[in-house]
Amino acid sequence: MPQATAPVPSLANLFADAFEQGRKVDFALFPQGVAASSPVNAAPYVCTAAAFRATFGVGAGRAALIERWEGMLDEMIARGLVPVFSLFGGSLLDRQRPAPRDIDCVVFYRLDDSADNAPAWLAERARRAAAEAIDARFVPVDGPAIVMAKSLAYFTLLYAQARPERRCHGLVLIDHLTDFG
Repeated sequence: MPQATAPVPSLANLFADAFEQGRKVDFALFPQGVAASSPVNAAPYVCTAAAFRATFGVGAGRAALIERWEGMLDEMIARGLVPVFSLFGGSLLDRQRPAPRDIDCVVFYRLDDSADNAPAWLAERARRAAAEAIDARFVPVDGPAIVMAKSLAYFTLLYAQARPERRCHGLVLIDHLTDFG
């Protein structure tokens, strides 16, 4: 007689569970130690924009930073630049810090058919973002794959490094295309 097997959890559920576990350990880089870690259960943790906002947007200053970042994404979408995922690091992810000074993020995007003059607009938008306390970088996912891979590796290393004035903590990826709670 065949044995019943447990349902296989979806990748989305695995990411959501890992994000919740990460929250409990302050988003440590390798919460179970390197040997027991995997791309699913260690940094960068994957979540939705709603989970990100609920976790890191507590308090007026934090909420305002995230609202400005979300407004930037809305502007991108209106110009035909579709956010695919965003990588976050820096003081916003240190939940023990009540008032982070800015958001450090990289938005990976694709162009839709209506996109026009994207490089010039993104350069100008990055300047405006800096004035809004958003240190934003933009990387296309529909260009050469090596550019995306190199950029993701570079910013992961940059955001994961510990500075003397702050604790080292993990990174977070927001998946803009998947709604997995």
